[in-house]
Amino acid sequence: SGAPVPRHLRVMRTAAMGDVAMLPHALRALTAAYPDLRVTVATQAMFRPFFAGLDVGFLDVDVKGAHHSLAGMWRLAAQARRLGVDAVADVHDVLRSKAFRLAMRLHGVPAAHIDKGAGKRAFIRCGGRGIEPLRHTVLRYCDVFRKLGFVLDDPAPAVRRDRPNPFGEKHGVWVGFAPFSAHRGKTYPEEQRIIRELLPKSYFLVPGYGAQGATAKDIANAFNDDGLGAIVNSSRGI
Repeated sequence: SGAPVPRHLRVMRTAAMGDVAMLPHALRALTAAYPDLRVTVATQAMFRPFFAGLDVGFLDVDVKGAHHSLAGMWRLAAQARRLGVDAVADVHDVLRSKAFRLAMRLHGVPAAHIDKGAGKRAFIRCGGRGIEPLRHTVLRYCDVFRKLGFVLDDPAPAVRRDRPNPFGEKHGVWVGFAPFSAHRGKTYPEEQRIIRELLPKSYFLVPGYGAQGATAKDIANAFNDDGLGAIVNSSRGI
């Protein structure tokens, strides 16, 4: 169309952890195509390390405090306007980010949002018959940038590298319960007990302990009778 592209883009994704971790891959493709573009990422402060090596700014979103309410999102929008943001890429599309988009649009700032996949609902309704696979999340992030006038190639898939197993040499069957989840309630004591009985010689990888809400009692069934057989992740409690 020949219209100028934004000069200061604000990209918003506050959760979930795995979805935020995929955002830098899309941003690398965008900034490679537009090296002079200023990018400000609005996310939770604990996710900043995901963006190491990228020349981006941050607008910390306190989802449990100052920005928990819709009013908080309007205040965040005012802060973004003071930074000179002239376009919004909402790659989350939840109630909180929708309120932010509205606040920006009312002040003439264009915004685009991700297609979260009506295809998912259609897939459930028809049992998967005749449904095309949903585009990868990274590619749908790039599609949001394109809606704002940016022209960029899809990023190449990340190169797989062999890395040493941090848990040591693997023997037998390992069972993981919801790795990389930042949500409470990801431990299932009764299910753990049943699966432990079915797989007495397997290692269980058990996140969700400590700051995520699980107690020692909740994860006890993941262990064998001798107190071994499970590795507990308490990274958010450190």
